[in-house]
Amino acid sequence: MLKDKILIVDEAFMERYFPEKTGILDLVRSVTHVDGSEFMDGPEALRTEIPWAEIRQISFVDDIDCSRFLKSPEFRLCGNVESFEVKAGWYERPIQLMDNDSEGVLFYGDGDYRTMLRYPQGKKAVSYTVPADVKRVEIGCFRDAVSLETVVFLSNVYYIPSECFRGCSALRSISGGALNSFAKRAFWGCEHITGAIIPDRFLSVDRDAFEDGYDALPDHLRELITSNNPPENWERADEIGRCGDRAFWFFRKEPNPETGEKTDVCRFCGTGEIWDYEESYSGAIHWADRAFIERGITSIGRNAFSGSNFNTVTIADTVRAIHDGAFFEAVIEKLEIPGTVRYLGSDIIGGDPSGINELVLSAEIEELSPEALWSRTVSVTVVKLTGPEPPGDFAMWIRAGLAGPAWQEWSVKILYPVSWKEKMDKDYFARARKVLDEPLSINDKYSQPAYRDMWMDALDFCERCVLGGDDPEEGTEYGMIPEERIG
Repeated sequence: MLKDKILIVDEAFMERYFPEKTGILDLVRSVTHVDGSEFMDGPEALRTEIPWAEIRQISFVDDIDCSRFLKSPEFRLCGNVESFEVKAGWYERPIQLMDNDSEGVLFYGDGDYRTMLRYPQGKKAVSYTVPADVKRVEIGCFRDAVSLETVVFLSNVYYIPSECFRGCSALRSISGGALNSFAKRAFWGCEHITGAIIPDRFLSVDRDAFEDGYDALPDHLRELITSNNPPENWERADEIGRCGDRAFWFFRKEPNPETGEKTDVCRFCGTGEIWDYEESYSGAIHWADRAFIERGITSIGRNAFSGSNFNTVTIADTVRAIHDGAFFEAVIEKLEIPGTVRYLGSDIIGGDPSGINELVLSAEIEELSPEALWSRTVSVTVVKLTGPEPPGDFAMWIRAGLAGPAWQEWSVKILYPVSWKEKMDKDYFARARKVLDEPLSINDKYSQPAYRDMWMDALDFCERCVLGGDDPEEGTEYGMIPEERIG
């Protein structure tokens, strides 16, 4: 398998040295017979059978899962490998042919999935330019490339994954691209790389991206973070990200007050607006048990939490505006929007996939855009309206999507305080009907008869449910639209 310092990684090699989904060092079962004849004294004997340090080139052939080898402890012993060669091989997805360029660097995929897989750690070059068609780099891509001093990105790679440059002891400069997210141990062992590479508008930095932790952050960013947030927020955070001019998020584990179990929590702190995240992504923002938009945040930007997955989202009473698509295609157990919010943009919820089990809305919200609550799919199960009085402009709520066609089709339950029922009489709905008859000037499409008919249908539906249903039982706090027999 090793000839003229070239290691041939084929099916026979993988069957012998990687019979399971682990490297040799990780095997717990003993190896007794190899190829039915040769006796080996356990995994350590297999490990030392090949002089890994003498390998100068690795050639991949056959349809094999080479990722198991590249991520193994044995591959790390190949400290002098200078190039890779691919004669035939596939990586993970059959439609994505793995290949190598003239410099012996491994890539796979194409188009938006073009990925740089591995740079040879024994290569003697002091600089490398990542090709313009590369969209991402793989975990440990440059690990232990001790000769590298400069890496230039020609494409918009923004995420530096775990251990990407770990052990690159000579590395002094990384430039180009759109670098803004840095994962665990990305720069461990890079004594010449400092936090100066972190841009002002970064998305995320893991606590352990640099060996000095958050002390590696540039002074002006540290000042911004510490001036707007108490120490317990950022000192204990597993990951920090910037989400506004003076707003940051902090990701860590905290005890759940209901269960006592520690779960993932993301806190959005600071002042001003949370930025638009439509064209960027951070895993911490999108996946956590609980999210808290803390006091001081005044606005949630367009698509800020689109596609997110939280059990609960708590919004502070300092938030005044929630812009278009803020929770579009989100999966949230409970989302409560307080009455201190003055404006809701369009498509706040909805999309596919999406799912909000309970949406709590205050009737005191002053302005809802048409289609703010519009949904063409089953995106919400229960909507609870709160406040001392019913909405003064019920037509605005109907235009926003309340009780729209999809809500009726899927029997979305709309709860309202029973104290409202006395004021939600025939005159109340007649006033709303009169407003709906008036064309909107903000957008020609809302003047189309189809919109008016849809809104009138939703209003009629609500009126039938409120006025046609039985009086709530004594002690009942909320009435319901629709009632089961009407839906």
